[in-house]
Amino acid sequence: MSFIDVINELCQLAHRVAGSPNEHRAAKIISDRLESIGLNPHVERFRWPPSYSWSLVVHFGLLIASEVVLLRGYKISAAILALITIISLWGEVSGRFILIGKLVPRIDSSNVIARFGAMEPMKKLVITAHMDTARSGMIFHPYITKFLWESTRTGVLTVPFFASVLLGVLIVAKSSGAGGFFIDILLTLSNLVVGISALLLIEREVSGKPICGANDNASGVAVALEVAQRLKDRRFKKLEVMVAFCGAGEVNAGGTQILLRNRPELTSGDTYIVNIDSVGRGSLKVSSIEGPVLGKPTSPECLHITLTAASRAKIKISTGRIRHTTDAYPALVKNAKAATIFGEDADYIRRSPKDTPENIELERLNEATELVLNIASQLESAAI
Repeated sequence: MSFIDVINELCQLAHRVAGSPNEHRAAKIISDRLESIGLNPHVERFRWPPSYSWSLVVHFGLLIASEVVLLRGYKISAAILALITIISLWGEVSGRFILIGKLVPRIDSSNVIARFGAMEPMKKLVITAHMDTARSGMIFHPYITKFLWESTRTGVLTVPFFASVLLGVLIVAKSSGAGGFFIDILLTLSNLVVGISALLLIEREVSGKPICGANDNASGVAVALEVAQRLKDRRFKKLEVMVAFCGAGEVNAGGTQILLRNRPELTSGDTYIVNIDSVGRGSLKVSSIEGPVLGKPTSPECLHITLTAASRAKIKISTGRIRHTTDAYPALVKNAKAATIFGEDADYIRRSPKDTPENIELERLNEATELVLNIASQLESAAI
């Protein structure tokens, strides 16, 4: 198989939104590809929210509701509602737990998993790549994402998160009797940011166009399949390899959360999780810190192995901060050895309708493949 063949086949589906028939078709395509190279894939079904947008809108709405409760004179109730909302929002955005988000109806998604290598391994390499795609929308307009990153080094969801936290704190403060001109100004500003963010998220869900996701993340799927094909016949003595193509990756890395929940052993011991995401454009990077709000540092050991593998393969790579939830982030939250290999998207088209196969750079895919192959070789050598 070739990279472009895989990317074109996935992109012929027009989109692969989490829980959609097209995401299920993508899972079938990937499963068939794994079988064609002699592996025995397992399809893992799970239930997950279809989008994080509606959950965020519910949280924003509850904060506004707590203000209304406060205005009606129920101070304690307003403070409790605001605190519960902030805690729930933090838990969901940080990937630690879901509370209020459970109110959002769920859909069926799936992971496609295959394993091979040593029967009694000393080390494990888990290669992940999400197969679903995001929706475009005004909130992900290239001008907005570029402005936020270049001016504040933040992602599009970071600002509304902190505005929500500020709003909740101010509601609690006012419930306790605090007041004054400064607090009223902050309330007005935080309400404005939260309100606009809610409208943008609703616009994304109502009129945002699903994208075909050539780079995000058909490129990662293509590289992971190529790596699996080239590694499966190696006679590993001490290394087991797992490739996991995760569903609902664009919804707080839902597939990876399920993968790790069902296999807690992957977050401990000598297991190394390498996530491949959007490697079809720009110079390659490996994450040093990940997370949409408060970042989690990448495992120093995993980072060292990746940089050493790149040096041995003579691949140019640098470190970078990721300000959104990747499929490595749930592992980092559990203090696992994980990192993401990604491409620097300088023109910010990753979540736009322009993310099409003709914009893929074949050289980047080859580099990403060689890098992961060298990581596997390095882990096998270190285990012997």
